[in-house]
Amino acid sequence: MGFQGPLVTLRNEDGAREGHKYAVLPSETALAAFRDGARYPELEVVRRELLDWRLYHDFRTDAGSPVRQPCYAITTPTLSQDGHDLAAVLATLFVIRQDTLELANAIEDAFPGAHLQAGDEGSWCRLSLSFPDMPRPFGAHELSDGTLKYLCLLGALMG
Repeated sequence: MGFQGPLVTLRNEDGAREGHKYAVLPSETALAAFRDGARYPELEVVRRELLDWRLYHDFRTDAGSPVRQPCYAITTPTLSQDGHDLAAVLATLFVIRQDTLELANAIEDAFPGAHLQAGDEGSWCRLSLSFPDMPRPFGAHELSDGTLKYLCLLGALMG
């Protein structure tokens, strides 16, 4: 007959295994219940890594959305959860990292012949998308909701 109920086994700071019966509720995780980073350093490494993750499932794209506004021209490697720094993330790819091949390929796949631009104008960053059949580039405030969400996902994945 095996053990019934929650059991957590952790390695302590010396690498020895410690069993903790009933230390967590069935609905809890060891990450939530054990927060002693000095005693359980491997668990703390995992917790910190997961806390650094960002989940992007939707971006506001209404007329007042932060995604549609210019943002400060600051090197920005990671897109914020509300996307307010999208232009800065894309400008970082263009100007700082000079790494836009995958981005250009993703734009070409979605919008054949289109060309994305992102860069600074003084202390502000702006983005624009040019289409081959249009006489001028479109700024973020003019793009469709779907196009803007696509650009946000590219910024989140490639930033």
